Amino acid sequence: MRAKLLAARAQRVRPHRDDKVITAWNGLMISAFARGARVLGDDALRVRAERAAEFIWTRLHDERTGDLLRRWRDGEAKVPGQLDDYAYLALGCVDLYQATFDPKWLARAVTLVETMNARFWDEHGGGFFESPAGDPNLKVRMKDGFDGAEMAGNSIAALDLQLLGTLLDRREWLDKAERTFDYFARRLASGPAAMPQMLVAMELAQAKPRHIVIAGRPDAPDTRAMVAEVNRRFLPHDVMLLVDGGERQKALAALVPFVAPLVMKDGKATAYVCVDYACRLPTTDPHAFAAQLDEPTVAPGGKPR
Repeated sequence: MRAKLLAARAQRVRPHRDDKVITAWNGLMISAFARGARVLGDDALRVRAERAAEFIWTRLHDERTGDLLRRWRDGEAKVPGQLDDYAYLALGCVDLYQATFDPKWLARAVTLVETMNARFWDEHGGGFFESPAGDPNLKVRMKDGFDGAEMAGNSIAALDLQLLGTLLDRREWLDKAERTFDYFARRLASGPAAMPQMLVAMELAQAKPRHIVIAGRPDAPDTRAMVAEVNRRFLPHDVMLLVDGGERQKALAALVPFVAPLVMKDGKATAYVCVDYACRLPTTDPHAFAAQLDEPTVAPGGKPR
């Protein structure tokens, strides 16, 4: 019966198939796979995230000009990237770094945010335009202000700026994030449900920065045990970094200088919990590390988080 049904259906005109690859959507997918890999301990998800990110970077990004294109189909990359393409892919790269600890993903996130700032930032009013300047098809450059099935580019852009601005200690990025919050505060005052992701970015800005650094050999059991202590917890404000004492640490330190002197102690994987850029005494004991992770930090307003 199944064979007969298939034969009958084959006589009909096939529906059109939408098989284009959209940069922004892939950025969200990369982020989801990378986070899933960490939480579930599923290496297959990490591999999928890496393959997708490498595909987008090699086929839709121009290293020379910094251009990011919006779509790829049937061997053709086309259409200038929009704000959400840059913002979503940058967030995906940050999440992918925390799943792989390969500094190239963090470096690529930085590159994307730098280009995003240059092409979409509204210096006069604050916030980001959805489209780049000079598009002959657009008479007015708009700013998206609604987190629906797809989050507003401004919401993710603000999150990128706050997250990376804090990690890299880039005051100018934090200033842009604050101006973006101010721009959308009027809208959120009367309808906060319109942009929940923007509220997430605003909440992050009110949190005390905490960065977790693991010093160890990436594949060593004691290093993996330390990483697992972080991944089993819901720590939305924290960023985890790994330093290996080798070339990857040098590459990471070029972006995040405070990790340069952090090393293993007594040849064992060592955890550093750094709050507001000041690291606590390092520990090689997973239980002591877990206790540090569970301690509340105090936000700038004085309330524990």
